[in-house]
Amino acid sequence: MSGHQSHPAQIQYRKWVPTASFWITASILFLLLVLFSFAAGLGGFGVFLTLLGIISLITGLFALIFKRRSWIGLQNRKGAKTTIWSGVVVLVVGLAISGTSATAVNEDEPFATATATPSPSASSIALTSCDDEDMRRGFQSEIFFCTEDEDGVLVWMDRDSHDTIVADRAAEAAELKAKEEAAKKAAAEKKAEEEAAKKEAAEKKANEEAAKKEAAEKKAQEEADRQAEAERQAEADRQAEEARRLAEEQAQQEAEPFVPAPAPAPAAPAGGFENCSAARAAGAAPVYAGQPGYGSHLDRDGDGIGCDNG
Repeated sequence: MSGHQSHPAQIQYRKWVPTASFWITASILFLLLVLFSFAAGLGGFGVFLTLLGIISLITGLFALIFKRRSWIGLQNRKGAKTTIWSGVVVLVVGLAISGTSATAVNEDEPFATATATPSPSASSIALTSCDDEDMRRGFQSEIFFCTEDEDGVLVWMDRDSHDTIVADRAAEAAELKAKEEAAKKAAAEKKAEEEAAKKEAAEKKANEEAAKKEAAEKKAQEEADRQAEAERQAEADRQAEEARRLAEEQAQQEAEPFVPAPAPAPAAPAGGFENCSAARAAGAAPVYAGQPGYGSHLDRDGDGIGCDNG
């Protein structure tokens, strides 16, 4: 056993000096960070921190896992862990800033994708042409909306101008809808009034027809009653005339002297009675014209009765 004490070997780390690869890598990463920041617009700083945190996290993990000096010269586990935790913190902060910036945009209306057109300046982006009303664009801490102007042209507008136009158009649409509803209501009321007028006219016509029919029936009934009355009156007049005639005949019969019917004449001699004495002797006096034995020499006054004067 040796008399010399053994001591742990001391790891000697060389002092790190930035190399050419370091500056090349750092320059490339810096340019990428700047480009991504500008491309992201409003969330540029948050994106910058997010990318920086990812790079730091990857660098620290590389040095910790492979135990090799990284491009930034990390020489031990402590430096690697410090770089990892720093990357995590920066990543979280960057994500938080990016999320806060993203809330300024309507979730249902995503940003417009980047196009090959050159980025206009802050003073010229407003009222420049755009392609789709669903497009949104963040530019220098402002949100621009692709909006149709009063001439029907799609242009970029800031939020206030966009909201004003949208509100005005909504008001115009509401007013137009109200006018259309009022017009429909007025048309419905007019139609209802016309239907009521038609119904009233039909009822009036029906009443007039019923009145005419009733008047015609009444007139026919009156005519029938008048005709029946005329017939009744005519029958009454006929009966009265018949009664009057009978009464006159009866009165005439009562006023005339009763003349008994002549007795059957006795047989008269051929050529008639010679004189009234013969007729009386035969019991035939007086002798009426047309009876056997009558003769004009027996009827001196010519009244058709011979031998009527004693």
